[in-house]
Amino acid sequence: MHKFIEELKRRNVIKVAGIYVVCAWVLLQVADVVVPAAGLPGWLVTFVLYLAIVGLPFAIVLSWKFDLTWSGIKQDSEDAARQKFKISSPVFMLALAVFAGSSFVAYKISLPAAEITQSIAVMPFINLTGDEEHEFLSDGITEEIMNRLFRLDDLKIIARTSVFSLKGQNLDLAELGLRLGVENVLEGNLKINGDAVRLGVRMINVASGKHLWAETFDGELTDFEFKDNITNTVIEGIARAFHREPPPVTKAATREVLAREHFLRGRYYYEQRGEENMLRAAELFQQAIDVDPLYAEAWAALAQAYVLGGADLQMEDERADAIVARALEYDPDNPRALTVKATLAGLRDWNFKEAMDLSQRAVEIAPGDGDVRHFSAILMALTGQYEASLAEQRIAAPLNPLYPPLLEGVGHRLRYLWRFEEAIEVYEQSLAIGFDRVYDNMFFCYGFMGRVEDATRVLLRDGRQTELDDWDRMVLAYYGGDRDEAARLYKANLLSERPPVSEGDLWAAQDAAYGGEMEYAFAALTVAADEKRINLLRMMRIPLPKELYSHPGWVEFWNHPNMKPLFDLYLEAGD
Repeated sequence: MHKFIEELKRRNVIKVAGIYVVCAWVLLQVADVVVPAAGLPGWLVTFVLYLAIVGLPFAIVLSWKFDLTWSGIKQDSEDAARQKFKISSPVFMLALAVFAGSSFVAYKISLPAAEITQSIAVMPFINLTGDEEHEFLSDGITEEIMNRLFRLDDLKIIARTSVFSLKGQNLDLAELGLRLGVENVLEGNLKINGDAVRLGVRMINVASGKHLWAETFDGELTDFEFKDNITNTVIEGIARAFHREPPPVTKAATREVLAREHFLRGRYYYEQRGEENMLRAAELFQQAIDVDPLYAEAWAALAQAYVLGGADLQMEDERADAIVARALEYDPDNPRALTVKATLAGLRDWNFKEAMDLSQRAVEIAPGDGDVRHFSAILMALTGQYEASLAEQRIAAPLNPLYPPLLEGVGHRLRYLWRFEEAIEVYEQSLAIGFDRVYDNMFFCYGFMGRVEDATRVLLRDGRQTELDDWDRMVLAYYGGDRDEAARLYKANLLSERPPVSEGDLWAAQDAAYGGEMEYAFAALTVAADEKRINLLRMMRIPLPKELYSHPGWVEFWNHPNMKPLFDLYLEAGD
């Protein structure tokens, strides 16, 4: 061993190895600074590290065979005496090939891993027959595929509202990817000739235009097994493309053509929102149920139209419960029905734990459904889980990017956390896509930050109003720190118009708090709590005048029999 070490010293192997390590370390430091400064890809630094590691054994071997002198690189004297070294020798060529191969492996390892982009938009299938009577079939298959995909975890599937808003616009792949925020789309063409149906479906990568999967289906218009086969085969193809296990095979929600048509038309009106559209949607869902009383999806949609369509939840409680119960009787894992039942449990009955359990179950069943996650975020915020609510809303919004209320919801969650600057940025994004319902929210954000000029500017922005009214001046005085002026304006202009305490008017209670009339404010809040008003729950989620929190009446309100369970959840959440 001693002789071997002496030979290493004589051949300067140890010396060369030390110099190599020092030089490699210096090179890495330089690369770490230069690569990002020059805008080069970050994997180059990793490549330099791997190349340095690969090169070390070759530097040691070369130092054994050669001497580094002032006259250049020469073969070691003893080796030269034994044989003349040739570059073309097999040993050298093999070493060179090994080094080149090792360098290539180091290069491949250092490259960032190629990501399988887990996002897809199922575009409405194109009805090539031109017959609108067959439109329900192509739309129905599209929606059934979406509903099945929603049950795949960690897969971004764009919601119906967004994809159907682009129907008929003939956008190219790049524009679709940009508008919907996805890297893959599923599209198809439907041809009907008499009873014969042909559907061509393909999954395409937006960036490359490459077809990742394609299939053509031929069958009969009245053959529901054929339609089931389409949905199941498409789901399996998409799952394989994403290297996933497909969800369990399911049968069609109904085998009645007319029931499905009524349902799809109802979904169209439901997506349009507004009272008249919701009433029309409810009528169509009921017609679908009349045709097929076992149509669970139609029962769930009817419940949505009644409960989530803006109707007063205190009305027709028994009917709402019966509708939801029927939907879950026929399909216990229907995420829409579970979400509606959670709504009733939380907003109507104030049974918040049951509501959260139901909502969480719906999310577990359909993790890719943006609307299901959106309501889950609302419940989390309602029960004081503000950080969790924000995280959930940030998942929901990209799943339905062309439905502005979901983006607005991100701003709301930030506002609940008193992160007003960030909330305003999100509200500005909502305005950029044409959603102007956020001005009042921006007004409150600027106000709570004490930025009265900005709050005033928002009130007058884009011609919403030409001058400030009495309420505006009172609230702006409050935000500006002039409590006396706010109280004066309240008494002079709003006091005479406020409703009696017995009405429990929540907005009047909030105005009274701005104006310093705390007794009225707490009296009205108590009436709302006695009657379990829905808007009282909504009010609890937003920042209120700070005087409410510091007033002795807040403790009594906190301990109200109907409020205490909710506030206990706030304490439990710790947000």
